[in-house]
Amino acid sequence: MRVYLKSEGRYFRKGLGTHDPVHAEKLAQHELIRLLARQESGQTILSPSVAKLVQEYLKVIQQHLEHKEIRKPTYKNTCHRIGLGRDFLAFTLKTGLQSKLSTVDGSVFDGYLAWRKAKRPEIRRDVVHQELAVIKRMFKWAVNKRMCGEKTVPKYNFRAEAEKATRADVGIEDAYNVLVHADKWRMEETTLKQSYYRNLMFHVLAVMNCSGCRTGEILNLSRADVGKLYDDLLCDVKIHGTNTKSKKTRTITVGGLLSGPSNAFRNHNWLWEWLIKHSLKDAQYVFSDTEGDHAENIFNKTHGQFRKYLEQFGLGHMQAYSQRHAFISDRLRVGISPTMIAAHCGTSIRMISQTYSHITGLEASKEIAKKPYVYGVK
Repeated sequence: MRVYLKSEGRYFRKGLGTHDPVHAEKLAQHELIRLLARQESGQTILSPSVAKLVQEYLKVIQQHLEHKEIRKPTYKNTCHRIGLGRDFLAFTLKTGLQSKLSTVDGSVFDGYLAWRKAKRPEIRRDVVHQELAVIKRMFKWAVNKRMCGEKTVPKYNFRAEAEKATRADVGIEDAYNVLVHADKWRMEETTLKQSYYRNLMFHVLAVMNCSGCRTGEILNLSRADVGKLYDDLLCDVKIHGTNTKSKKTRTITVGGLLSGPSNAFRNHNWLWEWLIKHSLKDAQYVFSDTEGDHAENIFNKTHGQFRKYLEQFGLGHMQAYSQRHAFISDRLRVGISPTMIAAHCGTSIRMISQTYSHITGLEASKEIAKKPYVYGVK
């Protein structure tokens, strides 16, 4: 029998296994009823190829980006990891990307770690685990869309070791020195436009240092997100979930307390200084380019130039994100709990514990040493 499936734009073909026309007609009727029932429940009758799944899922991710449900770095990262999954299946499956999803067994991904290690021996297991989580999400999406069954979802049998503290080398002093050099760099004689961009970059870094926010969270601030100044140095700021990793909207207080020595710039709120003195009044964003548009591109370009400038001071390795690390490190060292810092910075207590364990462990030891337990005394 052959039936045209209009919703899928393809023909369904099946041998009925009989030469008797009457019997064949009855079998065809039963098969047609079964097909219609499957279509009614939303199932895909003809299994699409692996290539088709990747193509359709990347369209969905593109839509998330266009609707501002994810940020551009997340979009690029997701596409990269989906691409790795596609390359692995092209390498592993006999018929490559043209393999039907119905023929894919999720246990094939047990070989993904070895495949990645063969290409990059130094790659960490936890990174591979994160890649597989994104690939698995794509197949889960396919199951929800009735493109395949649960047996196709990736299955892998390895544990990822806990990520080591990778930011122990980000010093508070180095982050502060970056701001000192940025302050000098913005004062150098240059064009009006370049001067504006350098000034913008300095203020973004300064706000990151005294708020612990991510670069994207600062650059996506609209004028309506920043509350009025109070107590001379403080203002409340709304960080929207669409602009942050946690996807949760939070309101934080931003002050003028930079992470650095006792004589650090502490006399005013850098966010409000930019808002009042330098920002374009008609622009949607607090930090915008000279045309009033989003400043991400010009910030990245200017900061790239600044990092080359920093090389002469041995600070070329410092990223914009280092200012956030300095904030978290500084607050941990003065005794603020990881729980409060995690809530303020829009991250998890687990991330604080793993990434800054060199600080949290030291502070815990100090507290234990200060409060000895005396037997028999309550």
